[in-house]
Amino acid sequence: MGVDQNLYDIVQCRKCKVVQTYPQPIEIEQFYQRNYFYKRTDRGYNNYLSDALKKQLISVWELNLKDLGFFSYEEKILNDHPKLLEIGCAAGYFLEYMKLRGWDVLGVEISKEMSDFAKNQLGLNVINQDFLEFDITINEFDCVVLWASIEHFKDPIRVFKKIDLVLKPKGVFVFSTCRWGLIARLLKDRWRFMNVPEHLFFFNETQLEQILASIGFKKISRITYGSGFTSKPEMSLIYRLSKRFFDTLVKRIHQGDMLAMMFQKV
Repeated sequence: MGVDQNLYDIVQCRKCKVVQTYPQPIEIEQFYQRNYFYKRTDRGYNNYLSDALKKQLISVWELNLKDLGFFSYEEKILNDHPKLLEIGCAAGYFLEYMKLRGWDVLGVEISKEMSDFAKNQLGLNVINQDFLEFDITINEFDCVVLWASIEHFKDPIRVFKKIDLVLKPKGVFVFSTCRWGLIARLLKDRWRFMNVPEHLFFFNETQLEQILASIGFKKISRITYGSGFTSKPEMSLIYRLSKRFFDTLVKRIHQGDMLAMMFQKV
């Protein structure tokens, strides 16, 4: 049962094997209002605007970029005033981080409260709009980023194609998403990312490589991470040690339930 109290199924396409929520809700904006960013569950945020969560998110993003080899790409173009677009930028924390590194940044965010915070509190250029309705300039950006956002879109293929349009030739596309793999199949409805109906699609790396290659992207790197243990206040010693052990294990054997990838526009 979803947060809207409706019943949903999780189905898999026989042809492409992509997993999705069925039926898809008609109005998705209703799920990204205040409660989505403030009501803590194992599958949600606890006060997105807190300093503690901001530090935690930046730490994860920074580690992902390092593991993907992004900083080597950044070093080559940073003197040319590169431009970055983040889709689903929420309160703008990543945009602020990249702006401080020397990037010219723009964000698109569907939540008005989050986009207002990014603009008014952080002084960032953020547009409150659905990315698929957003007016674009062809070949404008050196980098496009989606952190844990593609699974929320009703038409991921359209999103990927639009990203291809806005990227400059040789520009990079960096994203993360929950990964449909061993952990998801074992835990089923107890999986921490079984957020229905906010999460509309569930991918693995093979599916994403095939989809993006068909559009014109070349894979540069990919990682998986996350064992299903969530960070909680006042975690016991046994829980912390278990989390550390299994997080390390799944990352090494490429079976994490989160996936981060970097592609380059051909």
